[in-house]
Amino acid sequence: MWANTCVVEDIIVQLLVCVQHMTAVMESVQALLLVLVTVASLCPAIAVEVQVLPDLASDCSSSSDKSGDTLSAAVNIDTALMNTGSNTTLLLENGCYHINSFTLLQDLSNISLIGSGSESTIVKCEGDVGLAFVNISGLLISGMTITNCSLSGVNLQNAFSVVQQSLDVFYSFRDGTNVGIFIGDTSDLQARNVIVRNTPGIGMVAINLMGESDMNNVTFTNNGVPENISCNIGGGLNILYTNYHNHTPTETP
Repeated sequence: MWANTCVVEDIIVQLLVCVQHMTAVMESVQALLLVLVTVASLCPAIAVEVQVLPDLASDCSSSSDKSGDTLSAAVNIDTALMNTGSNTTLLLENGCYHINSFTLLQDLSNISLIGSGSESTIVKCEGDVGLAFVNISGLLISGMTITNCSLSGVNLQNAFSVVQQSLDVFYSFRDGTNVGIFIGDTSDLQARNVIVRNTPGIGMVAINLMGESDMNNVTFTNNGVPENISCNIGGGLNILYTNYHNHTPTETP
């Protein structure tokens, strides 16, 4: 009888020791997780640079002498835009870049499109596509010409509807409106040494810009509605600054 009691007591003691060991292990795991979370929060976001391959030479008429084999990380501009995440810089060398599909860049931070010069880096849209940026914190476009872009119809309304969800905007688009570059709900916009041309409508529309906007040496040329199109909305640049919290227009000089 006493022997059985001792065996039971030994088992209980061993179980208590195991529980203590498991508790210590769990506390160690929790401490490790806390350290990992702390380190992750302190580490800066990783910046990514992507070399984008031109389709044609800078005159958009002859083949480029750039070879994709020499740039292991190079992609075409459609693929680059489609896979752009936060903290990404797209580098565009001399040449012509054809945008063939619409991609809405949304809910990102620190996005840069950097060309080699407004006369030598040409971004040309094919068909009813254009560039759209919504809810971007830190957007830089520099050193390029953006031409023939024509964001319209469903693509334009989808981009605009995202802005309307967060802000009562009294701005609207008429049916048939075309926009080359649409920017909405974006802070700290920088556009430098950029030419926007040949848009069959409005070259750039920027709605609800926040933070500091810097547009330096940006030229709008030949943006307007062709004579054979009934819609009468066209021009170079439309900007709407708003007070985000009060939903009222912000007074600007």
